Amino acid sequence: MTDEDESRGFFPGSRTPLPTAEKPSQKTEQVRPTGIWDTRPTQKVINGETVDFFSIGAVCLALGRPAVTIRLWIRDGHLPAATYRMPDRNEIKGRRLYTRAQVEQLVKVAEAHGILGATRVIWKEHPTFADDVRAAWDSVR
Repeated sequence: MTDEDESRGFFPGSRTPLPTAEKPSQKTEQVRPTGIWDTRPTQKVINGETVDFFSIGAVCLALGRPAVTIRLWIRDGHLPAATYRMPDRNEIKGRRLYTRAQVEQLVKVAEAHGILGATRVIWKEHPTFADDVRAAWDSVR
């Protein structure tokens, strides 16, 4: 036991330390830096052409959001579903895949809507976001 442990005390009758002021009282969403999303593409051949694909993790890095947030946006219809998916395994849907152009267009649309870098997104202020992303993706296919 260190001096720090002794100075902060324990709950009566236990070895569980009392909470300290150092710990944050609320869980905050970790925002990842943008710009490093394209370091590990998966290459697939489609119609004889090699295409770079990226997972939802790359989309998260590009938008600076955790994966749970991106999946929620897709489920709620704020973000279109991935155009490509890996093959299904054991009745579990395959991984979402996005082309380089799709991720780049998604970042441009998010930036234009003011979503990129925002700490909280009020979807009522961005009713056309999903349609704008869909249109951008259709233009790069």
